Amino acid sequence: MSYAGVTATLLPIAAFYLKLGRFAPARDLISAGVPIALATDVNPGGGFSPSMPFAMALACFAMNMTFEEALVASTINAAWSIDRAKTVGSLEPGKQMDAILVEGDAINLIRVGAAAVAAVIKRGACVAGSLPHKLTTP
Repeated sequence: MSYAGVTATLLPIAAFYLKLGRFAPARDLISAGVPIALATDVNPGGGFSPSMPFAMALACFAMNMTFEEALVASTINAAWSIDRAKTVGSLEPGKQMDAILVEGDAINLIRVGAAAVAAVIKRGACVAGSLPHKLTTP
């Protein structure tokens, strides 16, 4: 897979809800140089959660990924996997402003049940939650 230049998109929530008894071998794929993306696979057959923080938590605790690996897999690697890394997936000049604001430290994203996401920004506009005052003033 690494030679083919593809990204392995892993679905830890589906493995969890389907009670597969095993998760994708993320650690082996990473060791082999395969870029990893994470996704929720929301569907009525086995991906019952739309929560990327939950997918990241499962990736860390069930697939032995580090928090940093799960964060990269959920952002820039996911964008790269659908050929959009030049326009989204990271916070860089010239890219579309899609982001979340995390309440507290970034690691709070993998605290199951914690309300870590304070706001969601899509194309530069706050679409959920609220931005702190100092971010909304020039």
